[in-house]
Amino acid sequence: MTDAPVPPFYAPPRWEGVLIALVGIAGYLLLAYILGEGRGSVAGGFVASFGVAVRICWPLRKQLWFWIALLGLAALHGFAVAMFKWSAAADWNGPTFMPFMAADIALILGVIYSIYRWHYGVPAELVGEPEPRYADEKDYPIK
Repeated sequence: MTDAPVPPFYAPPRWEGVLIALVGIAGYLLLAYILGEGRGSVAGGFVASFGVAVRICWPLRKQLWFWIALLGLAALHGFAVAMFKWSAAADWNGPTFMPFMAADIALILGVIYSIYRWHYGVPAELVGEPEPRYADEKDYPIK
């Protein structure tokens, strides 16, 4: 066993979650416009899901296997967007589409956690607090 980055996941503060959601919605709308309603909607949802998953897995950013796994997952998602007919997705609205995005995020996190666990073993703590970015945060944590 090698030294593991502990913990593998990170719980971002609420403002980061809102920022990720806004950027994800912008990417979703842009891809829906460029690729068409069905295929673009699915591609935008995949991009937003990857954004959320990368932010949650941020403590693993220095691990080469993490980026290789994300690249492989992105290739599978790209294949799914290109090869399947997504015309039904053109009629989906937010409440219809959000469970699919949540399942996609869970799939990405599940694959990353499986590789982490295979490589390092069971982590002592699954989700950790962020490291303070500024000296003031040690004394006054922002939640």
